[in-house]
Amino acid sequence: MIKDYYKSIYGFCLSQLENIDDAQDATQNAFSLLIERADKLEDRYMRAWLFEVASREVFNIRRQRKRKARFFSFEENYDKIVTLEDTGFSLENESVSEESIIDIKEKILGDLSDSEKKLYKMIYMDNLKQREVAEKLGISLKAVSVRSFRLRKKIKKLAEAVFSAILMLFMNFTF
Repeated sequence: MIKDYYKSIYGFCLSQLENIDDAQDATQNAFSLLIERADKLEDRYMRAWLFEVASREVFNIRRQRKRKARFFSFEENYDKIVTLEDTGFSLENESVSEESIIDIKEKILGDLSDSEKKLYKMIYMDNLKQREVAEKLGISLKAVSVRSFRLRKKIKKLAEAVFSAILMLFMNFTF
């Protein structure tokens, strides 16, 4: 049974993942699960079931790749990475002071345009509703919604670069 389906499952995984090691892992995981559940499966559905399991394994491996790529993408944000001294973080007592958090926030906000800073202030500091922001800026509610979404996305990306650097310091990596 394994001989009958191994080549086709492996070929599918390899074509989807384009990496021999990942394809072997996905194929092995699919067949391991088959061995565990072989007594509960009917022979006529075995091939379809194997492809379904292999497809989930491929999806899981791709998701893991995305997480790793997103977390370790320092090259594109290298100029935004802060040093330990910039953060005020102390490895001796493993604490972050309020001042260091404010410094990090100011560094991130410093990378925003004037219009983005104005929007940030209205939404997050003045706690205005989107409707109020739209009225003050003279733009539509939809425009405020889109701009605030883009602003959150940009702040998140900037913050990830900063906090990834801090995490790497914990792991004793050097730049």
